[in-house]
Amino acid sequence: MKKHIGYEWESCALLYYQNQGYNCIDRNFTIRGWELDLILMKEKTIIFVEVKVTNTMSDLCGYITAKKLSILKRTIRYFLLQAGNKYKEFDIRLDVVFVTWWKIWNVYHNVRL
Repeated sequence: MKKHIGYEWESCALLYYQNQGYNCIDRNFTIRGWELDLILMKEKTIIFVEVKVTNTMSDLCGYITAKKLSILKRTIRYFLLQAGNKYKEFDIRLDVVFVTWWKIWNVYHNVRL
């Protein structure tokens, strides 16, 4: 049930980006239990999007931890390694999107890896 709810909120974030002209490359890319929720592309930039379902604004502050960033970084590296030279000339960006009840609460663009 929890996975189904997460997928719905990821769809909300995906719609947000598609409305801004982004194209979806992959969704729920998983390796060793680590997951990239959305992988998008716009022009020559690959955007990795972490979607966080939250109930309160207080959830926002403590979510982007050093440990979480480290896991995301390793998973991004693996995705790019598997892609070979396909995205070699692309810029890379990480966004974190906070969603609740089909509403985007906050979007952090270009989170430092």
